[in-house]
Amino acid sequence: MEDQLDKQIDMILKAELIYIEKNALSILQPQSDEAKELHVLYCSSIENDQYHNHNIGSLSLGEIEKYSLKEVDIPTFNQFVYKRLTEHGYNKSRFNQIILNTRDRFQETDQYDPRYDKFANDLRSVCESGYAIAEKLVSNELSLASNELAELKQRFSRYWPEISNPFEAKPGFFGFSIDLFKLLKIFRDYVSSKKT
Repeated sequence: MEDQLDKQIDMILKAELIYIEKNALSILQPQSDEAKELHVLYCSSIENDQYHNHNIGSLSLGEIEKYSLKEVDIPTFNQFVYKRLTEHGYNKSRFNQIILNTRDRFQETDQYDPRYDKFANDLRSVCESGYAIAEKLVSNELSLASNELAELKQRFSRYWPEISNPFEAKPGFFGFSIDLFKLLKIFRDYVSSKKT
């Protein structure tokens, strides 16, 4: 029987894997829902900087020197995704910040818990893969980034259970048919995931 700590470990790792996948897919599949959501976030994050740069262009040189104003560098969408995949809060390292945020869950008892080492190693592996994906995305090596994401998904396949194709034709009493129960289950899972 899994205890609460194992469930929390799985939840943290799964959340980080989903985070990496959503950010990577925003560039690898630009027409996806993830890309649209992240692009809205990107636009809202650079809006003030664009407004600032626009207003600097309308000021005179004397006013710019008087207030010592400078144009702000606005990151590209790829740079924005790179920063999201590599940095986390003030710590500037996703791995260190997540370890810092979750360390207290392992300190409930005074005894050494070997699950902490496994969790830290798994999380380090996930974050390093996230860094590698980010490097490939920012340098526009999209096929390599896609391969790295596929390797990450394969390495942690228990978080991405394989879904058999519900439209696969299977022999039945009246000829070939599709599995409507699998299709209904996939639809229910999709609807419940969108509600949360």
